[in-house]
Amino acid sequence: MCIRDRQWPGTSATAVEHVMTWPPYELSPGSPLRRAILDAAAAQGLTVTPKVAGPSNIGNYLAGLGIPATAGFGVEYRGLHATDERILISSIPAVQAAYYDAVLTLLAPGVSASNTADAVAKSAAPR
Repeated sequence: MCIRDRQWPGTSATAVEHVMTWPPYELSPGSPLRRAILDAAAAQGLTVTPKVAGPSNIGNYLAGLGIPATAGFGVEYRGLHATDERILISSIPAVQAAYYDAVLTLLAPGVSASNTADAVAKSAAPR
C-alpha cells in the first residue's frame, strides 16, 4: 500500500501497471536520417550535438518498433517546460530551413543545402 493510500482510507488502493517500455534510442552514426539532419543543420550554421534521447518521446516509441526516428532539435529556448518557457523567435527560420533541407535530401538525394534558403523563401511566399 502506498503512503498516500493510507492518508485516504475510504478510497481504492493505488495500482501501478507496467504497460510498455520505450528504450533509450540513438540513431547510428551511419543513419541516413541522422546524416541528413546534421548536414542540413550545419549548412544553416547550427551546431547540433547528437545524443541519446528518452525515455518518453515519439522517437523512442518508434525505435522500439524498429522504425528509425529522432527527437530532433529545435529553436533556442529558455525555461523548458516551466511557467516562463519561451523561445527566441529569430531562431525559427534556420531550424525550419534545416528540417526542410533534411527532408529534401532524404526524398531526393543530390539536392544541395545551398538551395534551401531560396526554396524556403519561395515556398513561404504568398501566392
